Amino acid sequence: MMNWIAGQWTDGFKCLVQHDGVFDARAMAYETEELWFDEWEHGGPYFKVPEEYEKWNPVNHVDKWKTPMLVITSEKDFRIPYTQGLAAFTALQRRGVPSQLLVFPDENHWVLKGANSVQWHPLSPRPPRCAALHDRQPAAERYRRAAYRPCARQHAAGRSRPL
Repeated sequence: MMNWIAGQWTDGFKCLVQHDGVFDARAMAYETEELWFDEWEHGGPYFKVPEEYEKWNPVNHVDKWKTPMLVITSEKDFRIPYTQGLAAFTALQRRGVPSQLLVFPDENHWVLKGANSVQWHPLSPRPPRCAALHDRQPAAERYRRAAYRPCARQHAAGRSRPL
């Protein structure tokens, strides 16, 4: 979804965090082990209805990408293969968009291992822990204040509770 947003709403965000996102729907149709969802959402397999896949394909809008992005992918993810994340990161780098890649070689679609979870979860935008981003994510840290400013305002207004 973040890859689609990056090509559709180019001025709406200071930074995007893409976790196991689809970059190329065409490749995804042949790479995923979870064929049912892809074919149900698009009305059939790619070779029968390619126009349905291409209509929503994020790769077709890379020319508009300009929002900085943190790309998170896992090498044991067979639902959204990690090559989708590598391709998104390569597209960002080739376009000169500030970006960072975080790869978990020992995780699947969910980040479940303790040490990996400690690295991944501080990136979640949960107010007021906006300052909890670690130095090892400099791209995300650079944009945290601008990206999460609404969190601080909501907390100050009493609309969110401290963790």
